[in-house]
Amino acid sequence: MITLAKSQDLYKKYNIKKFLPDTQIGKATVKLLQECLRIDTTNPPGNEITLAKILKEKVDALNCEYIENKIIEPVPKRGNLVITIKGKAPEDHPSWGFMAHLDVVPVEGEWEHGPFSGEITTTEHSKYIWGRGAFDMKQMGVAFFMAMTQLIQEGFRPKGDLKIIFEADEERGGHKGAELLAKDYYEEVKVDCVVTEGGGFKLPTGGDFAIQRGEKGKCQLKVKVKGTPGHGSLPPPYKEFAIYKLVEILEQIRTRKIELYLDDLYYELIEALSIPKVFKFFLKKKSLIPLALSLGGRVTHVDLKRIFIPMVSDVISPTVIKSGVKENVISREGEVILDIRTLPGHNKNYILNYIHELIGTKLYEQLEFEEVDVIDGTTTPIDTPYYRQIEETLKEMFPDANLVPILGTGGTDMKHMRPKGIICYGFVPMVKDPDLTYNEYMGLAHAPNERISELNLLLASEFSYHLMKKI
Repeated sequence: MITLAKSQDLYKKYNIKKFLPDTQIGKATVKLLQECLRIDTTNPPGNEITLAKILKEKVDALNCEYIENKIIEPVPKRGNLVITIKGKAPEDHPSWGFMAHLDVVPVEGEWEHGPFSGEITTTEHSKYIWGRGAFDMKQMGVAFFMAMTQLIQEGFRPKGDLKIIFEADEERGGHKGAELLAKDYYEEVKVDCVVTEGGGFKLPTGGDFAIQRGEKGKCQLKVKVKGTPGHGSLPPPYKEFAIYKLVEILEQIRTRKIELYLDDLYYELIEALSIPKVFKFFLKKKSLIPLALSLGGRVTHVDLKRIFIPMVSDVISPTVIKSGVKENVISREGEVILDIRTLPGHNKNYILNYIHELIGTKLYEQLEFEEVDVIDGTTTPIDTPYYRQIEETLKEMFPDANLVPILGTGGTDMKHMRPKGIICYGFVPMVKDPDLTYNEYMGLAHAPNERISELNLLLASEFSYHLMKKI
């Protein structure tokens, strides 16, 4: 069993030499994360400008002549911060951007420690910093910031431009943050390669680490239907109720056969995994994938179906349903919001055709569709010098490391940068803490009791430091 004392050996094992917990920079990194967690940037409303100004002041205090430090506030109180470390020879070397969003999702459920406390607790194996955004993703922003700070204090100047971009509104699609930056302030954020959230977690297979090389699209639709209204005491036939029409739609979604799509992205993922060839064979055959995931789940003690299937299928999740305003009134209208996450190439028209086939023409023609948020999936090639530089840096810390390119099932702000031709990867390394199971580890984002271990915070900082130093 790994005790807290023995867990300190992991710093040595992972070749963490600069950002150690008992060093000045290590302590300052933890302190900055606590400070960031104590600033409520819940979105909505966001109010990221408060945190953006605090970080800007810290950069100004470095008093470095080759740093430009600018707040961009296209929407009142929705602050974005762009820190540019000017390269020595930017015309001859590529530019890199490190992106982290400032906003967090609303707090729900019961918390053992305050969601905006930044409290530190010690368990048998680890130390944790608690708060909304500790896992998603203020810890990564702090890692980028402190890596940059340490390098500047050492007198480092990159060859190409290096930018740290703190953006607003990611948790609600980035429309008041990264989308506006890419559209209206592109020269301020333009780089050759972006590194941000979406990957980096250590997989339970060999030395595998996931790197996000693409992400699914989003087709969130409000589906409205009308039925026969009336008094609750004299109902029309149930099939005429707006509510029961919604029920029929939901039942068709619940019982549908999940179609799997195996493309080049999928086969590259399978080939990269450090698993026996027989499992790779199974995972390349649609009919054998469920069996392979079941067997793999038993070995790894991870719910692989829940993680894996969404990467090769379109996911439909009903999230909000409404009908009626009074107890004894049968409403004429009903609506349901469908959160549909689509594979690259599956646009809105593709999804509407799929729904049509799923529920049939008779019911489909009674529906009205309203867009909530729609954006197509995006991908990045992996045969690039940036990908290789990330892997090279990782291997300096984990000699047996192996990158596994995945398709992200959720959304990040990379969806606004990739269409501009920018190479984007989601990657900062993170390992499973001894106190957590893999399922718990993968479920910390957006959950009650969100927290990050001191080890993972400092691991991310050390990696960022070494990657930036190569630029």
